[in-house]
Amino acid sequence: STTDEFTLKAGKTYVLEGAVYMHTTTSTTTYSFVFFDKTNNASIGSEAYQRTMDYSGTIINQPTMNAIITPATDIQVGIKDIYGSTGGFIPSRGFFKVVELK
Repeated sequence: STTDEFTLKAGKTYVLEGAVYMHTTTSTTTYSFVFFDKTNNASIGSEAYQRTMDYSGTIINQPTMNAIITPATDIQVGIKDIYGSTGGFIPSRGFFKVVELK
């Protein structure tokens, strides 16, 4: 998988929103993605979460992850796959949005 990071600057407030689109899965576990503070090794905000019993091979919805954060120091942020999902991802159907609030 591809991992990309972005920097959030200290003392500024940000709204983060995103979703990872899986169109099929070979995983028998839950799948869940979250914004992740790589600098401090900590999850940020709510997870995009789906339990095993919610799908059977084909994913029919796309949970979103959200956060509002004001870091005390500059941090590197990425996306963490919490449960190690396997299957088909379609990058053009997922999204990530970072908005700095004034």
